[in-house]
Amino acid sequence: MVVTTLSSNPEYINLQRKNANQAGSMFRMEGSQNHFYINDPSADYYQKDGNTAATVPVFIITMKMPIIRVDADHPNELVDPSAYSRQINFVVKYDGAGELTPKDNVQTIDFKRTVTASPITGKIIEDGKYTTPWQSDQESFSDVVVPVVPGYHADKKMINGIKSIDSIEKTVNYAPNGRIIPVDPDNKELKDVKQPIYKTSATDATQVESGILLPKVKGYNCNYYARRSRQGYQGNL
Repeated sequence: MVVTTLSSNPEYINLQRKNANQAGSMFRMEGSQNHFYINDPSADYYQKDGNTAATVPVFIITMKMPIIRVDADHPNELVDPSAYSRQINFVVKYDGAGELTPKDNVQTIDFKRTVTASPITGKIIEDGKYTTPWQSDQESFSDVVVPVVPGYHADKKMINGIKSIDSIEKTVNYAPNGRIIPVDPDNKELKDVKQPIYKTSATDATQVESGILLPKVKGYNCNYYARRSRQGYQGNL
């Protein structure tokens, strides 16, 4: 800031705003308040009296905006917390198994950083003195093993965890396991006869066990004792 004095009326020129061409029309300071001096001209260099047309006293006052550190440990009411703290989620949703459908699997990663801000306006100063890169409490999301649901098989065995800076959502779909449907020689379904359902593998949500015992039906014979499974298969005897 340059200040020129003519008699008792000082004129202010804000060099940062490059308004030197406005000298002569400004008679008050512009901009925000509460800045502090970097250097202040001493009275020894400032001629308070005796202005003449040939000599106009000019002195420069250098001022600086104060800055502060803002983060989770040093919050400030003027700075939105999202500027220095954010959370992302890895959500695995399940669908298709009715009341047996598992609850969502949710993982969370917290990101934090420190920013440099003005305590007067709350404005973030990019690449400021206190600014640090975003840091997370873990590097990536963990793998999610899909739960085994009795009577159902899933379309995925596992959801691989990944490294991300944004929230992610994945969906696992379940479908009913196949069953054995006893029929008569005319291929008509036998009534009031059990229809065994293939059992889901205990170690792999996408698979069913390799065989199933066939029901005994009075008055009918079957050439099979057990039926090998096919995922989602509904077999006729």
